[in-house]
Amino acid sequence: KLWNVETGELVRYFEGHTDYVASAVFSKYGEQVLTASFDTTATLWNVETGASIRSFEGHTDVVAAAVFSKDWQQVATASYDNTAKLWNVETGESIRSFEGHTDLVASAVFSTDGEQVLTASYDNTAKLWNVETGELVRSFEADPDTVATALFSRDGELVLTASYTTTPKLWNVD
Repeated sequence: KLWNVETGELVRYFEGHTDYVASAVFSKYGEQVLTASFDTTATLWNVETGASIRSFEGHTDVVAAAVFSKDWQQVATASYDNTAKLWNVETGESIRSFEGHTDLVASAVFSTDGEQVLTASYDNTAKLWNVETGELVRSFEADPDTVATALFSRDGELVLTASYTTTPKLWNVD
C-alpha cells in the first residue's frame, strides 16, 4: 500500500502478489516500487497507476528481499531457496544466480560501486559476490550467529552483519 505522509490517507494498492510482501523499495526518482514476496516473486510496479510493470520469476521459495543496483539497471533478490539472483530491470530476465549458501538467504545488497552483491544467510555467513562473473569473492563466517542482514559502509570498505544475537559484527572487505 502507498500512503500519503502528510494526510495519512491511503493513496494506492499494489495488487498482484498472492502471498505476504516481505519488502518494498522505491526506485531512484520514486516512479516505481519494487516488492519481494512470499509468493516466490519480486514485482516492479508503476507508482502512479499501481499497475504491475513486470515480475521477476525464478526462485522456488520465498523472496525475502529485492533491491535496485546503483545504476538502476539491475535487481538483486534474496530467497529462502538458498540463492540470490541478479535480474535485468528492463526485461525481467535472470542474469545469474549466486549459489553457495546452505540455508535461506535473508538479504542482498549491492556495493556502493555496484560491482559486488553482499548476501546474508541463516547458514551463519554473509557472502560477497562479483556481479559481473557471479563468482564468490569472500565469505564472512559469523558462526554461531544466523546472519539476518548485512550492509556495506558508505565507502564500501567495511561490512556490518546483524544476527539474532546481541552482537553485530564489523568486517573488513579486503
